[in-house]
Amino acid sequence: MNDPQILLVRYGTLVSMTGWPALVREYIDETADAELPNPGPQDDRYLELEDRGELRTIAVVAGEELVGYAQLLVLPSQHHPFPVVSTDSLYLRKPWRKGRLGLDLLGAMRATAKREGAPGLTFMAPPGSRLDRICKALKMPLLRHCYWCSADE
Repeated sequence: MNDPQILLVRYGTLVSMTGWPALVREYIDETADAELPNPGPQDDRYLELEDRGELRTIAVVAGEELVGYAQLLVLPSQHHPFPVVSTDSLYLRKPWRKGRLGLDLLGAMRATAKREGAPGLTFMAPPGSRLDRICKALKMPLLRHCYWCSADE
């Protein structure tokens, strides 16, 4: 495998990279939830967020292939004097999860939040998932639980 690079890119660049369709399929297969409609990238919405300066996209590239990414939303806080940075998407293809590449991606996310003036960032991890276990191992504080409340019930 080629040595990966972590790059801040525009959303349009991300979706044009070699490996984007395979990454999206793998992401959907792994993260789909029976409680929610099938996920998929909403290109127009992401481009709109980016045009407003509210989206940061980080790509993990090995050679010419996209092997992971993170998308961060940067929004003004209604409660604090700094922006709220939250993770919209975070994914690293399975063959690339060994070693420290995931930690390096997390480091790039943290650096992006800091550059934006935020004291940190939020993201969700499915209970019991590998990401959940990593968060616990890194002693990240659990601030809130996130629950899904269906509008149909």
